[in-house]
Amino acid sequence: MKMSVIIATYGRPDALAAAVESLRRQGRPPDEIIVVAWCDDDASRPVIERVAKSPGERVAWPRVTSIMVEENTVSAKENAGMHAASGDIICFMDDDAVAHPDWLRRLEQHYADPTVAAAGGRDVVIKQGEQSPVRTVSRVGRLTWFGRLDGNHHERAV
Repeated sequence: MKMSVIIATYGRPDALAAAVESLRRQGRPPDEIIVVAWCDDDASRPVIERVAKSPGERVAWPRVTSIMVEENTVSAKENAGMHAASGDIICFMDDDAVAHPDWLRRLEQHYADPTVAAAGGRDVVIKQGEQSPVRTVSRVGRLTWFGRLDGNHHERAV
C-alpha cells in the first residue's frame, strides 16, 4: 500500500524540519510527504524549499510536495493535502511532532484487516519539561458505534 503523510504547518520552521527528518528515518518510509502552508507564512517557506530537495541519486528519500493555501486554517491545509495525496493510506502529522521510527509501519499493519477504515497512534506531550501522560484512562483511541471518539491518545492506558 502507498502511504502519504500530510503536515499542515504555520510559523514553526525548526520544528517542521525535525518532523520531516523523523519521517525520513522511518523503518517503513512514506511514499510521499505533503507539506501544506499558508501563502503568507514566510518563516516556513525556506524550510519547505530545503526539505523538498533530494540529497541526490544515492539516497532514496520520499518525495516532498509543498502546497501553499490562501486560508490559514488547519482544515484548509489538510483538505488541500488530501486532494493532492496519492496514497492508499493518508496519515496526518503535526508540524511540531517527531514520529517514532516505527510509526508508519505500525499504522500500516492495521490496514491488513479489511474492516479497518481508520487508525491512529499515541503521542507524548511535553509541557514545561514534563512528559505526559498525566492521567490513566480506560479507553484510548476508540470510535464507538454511534460515532463518539474516545481519543485520549496522549494518556496512559489501564
